[in-house]
Amino acid sequence: MAFGKLEDRTIAILAKIVSCNPLFFARVETTLPIGQTNERKRSLNTMSNLATQSCTACLPNSPRVSEAEIADLMPQIPDWKIESNEGQVYLHRVFSFPNFKTALAFTNQVGAIAEAAGHHPALLTEWGKVSVSWWTHAIQGLHRNDFIMAAQTDAAFTPSK
Repeated sequence: MAFGKLEDRTIAILAKIVSCNPLFFARVETTLPIGQTNERKRSLNTMSNLATQSCTACLPNSPRVSEAEIADLMPQIPDWKIESNEGQVYLHRVFSFPNFKTALAFTNQVGAIAEAAGHHPALLTEWGKVSVSWWTHAIQGLHRNDFIMAAQTDAAFTPSK
């Protein structure tokens, strides 16, 4: 499913979204405008490592990611920011769309990925944008699963012009 008009080049990527359900597959179409092709491929390759990893069971005594792990993981999801609100730390990103219909379709796609993984974000869908926040409720902080799900969210997104 594409979330923007087709540009100069479109590459269909069959991305195995391996979350907690190894049978879940998603088809992601990525638009690669001429001149940005190599840059976008590098970006997809960087996130693909994290995006193809599985979520692990997370219990209330599971460790939060360390500062060293955060330093290693953040370059794999460069468009995400770590934010905090009332002591709750989370990953946050706003995705832009040309209209409400495509924003809603993306929201539903992220919802399907989240449901398959058993790990659910905060989603806010508005005209032309979707805000996504990932954190692990069980530990009230960030776990490696949040970075995996952020990368899978990125893999589901196709920028529009």
